[in-house]
Amino acid sequence: WLPGSLAGLAGATSGGPATGPVTYKPAPDRTLTFLPESTPGTYKPAWFIKDQLSYDCTTNEYKLLSPRGSVKTFDANGILRSSQTPGGDRMDFSYDSMGRIESATMTVGGVTVSYAYSWTSGLVSEVIYSVADRAVLRTTYGYDGTSLSTVKTWENSTVGTGAPDWGSTPISACRYSYHSSGLLRHVLPPT
Repeated sequence: WLPGSLAGLAGATSGGPATGPVTYKPAPDRTLTFLPESTPGTYKPAWFIKDQLSYDCTTNEYKLLSPRGSVKTFDANGILRSSQTPGGDRMDFSYDSMGRIESATMTVGGVTVSYAYSWTSGLVSEVIYSVADRAVLRTTYGYDGTSLSTVKTWENSTVGTGAPDWGSTPISACRYSYHSSGLLRHVLPPT
């Protein structure tokens, strides 16, 4: 699960609060635009937007408050660092030196749930899902060039937090094929 866009805020700069428009794209067909006000770090939503954006100069973070009460925190460069639900559940994100997501971690009811991402040639190649520091599921992604060709999921058979044993056979596997134009042709369902 990944909330909203991991692309972050456009218009944010590392030198302090943005002095021009700042935009956030929570969905492919929706863009939120905020215009700076006279007080540095305060922004006025444009066009009937009910979300609120602010910049905290002491933490060098932007905060985006939705009308429903969720809060997204972005660093000074506009990169999403956390997302908190109205009930207080929070997911934190970390990135590698190339700006690709490295992990997403959430604690719910005292139990930590996390996703760890691995990348090969700019494409996600593996995601490991862990609960309470125990790796539970491992999903691998195979590609033909840059087109997704396989998705396989393994279950850890080891008890406890020791080294995982993924076994030799995935619990689920899916294959994809494409037309010569690059459009998806077939999805062979999980086995």
